[in-house]
Amino acid sequence: MTRSRFRHYVVEEGHVTLAQMEAALREQSHHPHKKLGQILCHKGFLTESKLIAILSDYTGVPAFPGMECMDKDILDDPDYQETPHTHHALPFKKDAMGLHVALLDPENILIRDQLHHQFKEKIIPYGVTEKVFAVLKEIIHDAPNRAGQGGAVSPQHDLNSLVMEAIRAHASDIHFQPTATHLVIRLRVDGMLKPMRELHSDYWGSLRTQIKILASMDVAEERKPQHGRFYQDFAGRTIDFRVSSHPTVSGENIVIRILDKYKTLLSFDSLGFSHKHKQILRHCIKHNHGIILFTGPTGSGKTTSLYGLLSEMDSKTRNIMTLEQPVEYAISGIRQSEITQNMSFSEGVRSLLRQDPDVILIGEIRDEDTAQMAIRASMTGHLVLSTLHTHDVLSAPYRLMNLGISEDLLASHLLSVVSQRLVRKICTQCYHKGCERCDYTGFCGRTCLSECLFIDESMRRDLGSDDFMKRFKEYGKETLWDDAMLKINEGLTTQIEVERVLGPRLISKAVPMMKPTLQKDIQ
Repeated sequence: MTRSRFRHYVVEEGHVTLAQMEAALREQSHHPHKKLGQILCHKGFLTESKLIAILSDYTGVPAFPGMECMDKDILDDPDYQETPHTHHALPFKKDAMGLHVALLDPENILIRDQLHHQFKEKIIPYGVTEKVFAVLKEIIHDAPNRAGQGGAVSPQHDLNSLVMEAIRAHASDIHFQPTATHLVIRLRVDGMLKPMRELHSDYWGSLRTQIKILASMDVAEERKPQHGRFYQDFAGRTIDFRVSSHPTVSGENIVIRILDKYKTLLSFDSLGFSHKHKQILRHCIKHNHGIILFTGPTGSGKTTSLYGLLSEMDSKTRNIMTLEQPVEYAISGIRQSEITQNMSFSEGVRSLLRQDPDVILIGEIRDEDTAQMAIRASMTGHLVLSTLHTHDVLSAPYRLMNLGISEDLLASHLLSVVSQRLVRKICTQCYHKGCERCDYTGFCGRTCLSECLFIDESMRRDLGSDDFMKRFKEYGKETLWDDAMLKINEGLTTQIEVERVLGPRLISKAVPMMKPTLQKDIQ
């Protein structure tokens, strides 16, 4: 495979653009020892899994099938353990067909001949990326240390198998939590942590190394927090994994967040909002300018609600653009962008405003610059949707004023504020008794509890800069508890589950419902 033929093939097949290939070639001219494919991955033009698939199509050599196919006897055999260092090759299985070998350069005939003469076996080559090969080398290196513990490289302890199991369980996060003697692995499913594995602490060294290599993190650094990411193909789609490590007294704690951008996007009607709240929000998104805010703690479903609301808009007639960290769903017809080290939220909003948008989604208003840019976007005729970390609806204006937004600007540009939480729904198959579908918890899936405040035109007319917050607090609204009681009465969830999320209800008397004028204003 010549470099010239390969680069033409990659461009002609549409895997990268000509400009991207030229950028990669310029970097390779300064670093001739680097392979072109790895440069394309490093620049983000290709994922590792996509690269190996391209190489497989181009060369006819199959891609390495995965760590679950590795033969323990081969890995523990000292005759094979030096091949990763001497030949950049790793034998991983032997059967009647011959010796199956993962190779960094599967078309290198010389290496294949050397392996054939060394092991007296027919060599069956497989392509592998440098990242995966580094993980395989680490497994080989650790195998002798684990051999006496009956563990070695079992599929159930292999990182790839753990990740696949987490995806099938619809987990949002995988927690690796070391103790003095054990490694506890837990999954977060429907907002709740549940046990997955409990392994001897000796396994943690190998697993931690696999994770950090895949996520492009410093393997040697264990005393400072680190962040990284990697991608993996599953059922025909690429899933994004965000990795965070944090040093503890028992070792590095690692959490992997699972982001499936191509998972089914929930419709706005299926999120759990009451009819009245859906009516308010559908009315608000018809405006040409203004700000709609979703508030609540981390993990309360704010971003999912924003996406659901975006799906209600006509992207054919409105230019809808987003600025997120990270992009959690891929939505057809909407131009999505992601915050990077080179672009903050406020800088991103400035750039979006030059793209002639009608609607802007800002993943989070977290600082004064971003808050000012959101107000500026509304003032210049854009509809802005965003999230804010506050406990409830009434806290949102205070938070924005702390970020430098004046009361008169809030009165002029705030359309609606929603506060929400997620509670687990009673399993419809067993009706809370416990079954295989709900993993015997009695709950399956989640629904939204919400309170929604709409700033109507009569309220705006009466407001001055001096009394906005007074009127805001006096304005009647439904509380989260009001919405919770409706869902309890409908049999969707339980009071115990609601109290787990909202805490005990200290006030028995309900807050007055929204003013009757609201219905007229919406219509």
